[in-house]
Amino acid sequence: MKPLLANAGALVCGILWAAILAPLIANAFGVPCKFVFLRIDRQNRHISRGQYFWFVGVFGWGLGMFVMTTVSDLLQWKFLGNATAHPSLASILSHLLTWSLGGMIFGYVSAPKENAAAEAS
Repeated sequence: MKPLLANAGALVCGILWAAILAPLIANAFGVPCKFVFLRIDRQNRHISRGQYFWFVGVFGWGLGMFVMTTVSDLLQWKFLGNATAHPSLASILSHLLTWSLGGMIFGYVSAPKENAAAEAS
């Protein structure tokens, strides 16, 4: 039961980051992003390709995965006694680099094309 709770806790943290906290922070910087599945549209303001790359790809998806894997390691170390999951500085930096690069790839591949954004306005 403990492994299931540890993994569920990590999954909830990752989803909360990517679905709620990252869009809140992006909106505070003036970048209209989706909250979960609801579009926040402010008077026809569309997200540019660069904003999508950084805020949805790197900040939302990449850091969301980083939060999820780091919390998973921490919970497995603390509650399950898994010594190999101890979150050392090297493993945290490795996760941060790996998931940031993954977020860059995700943002680049899934970002809308510039001409598609121009046609929508």
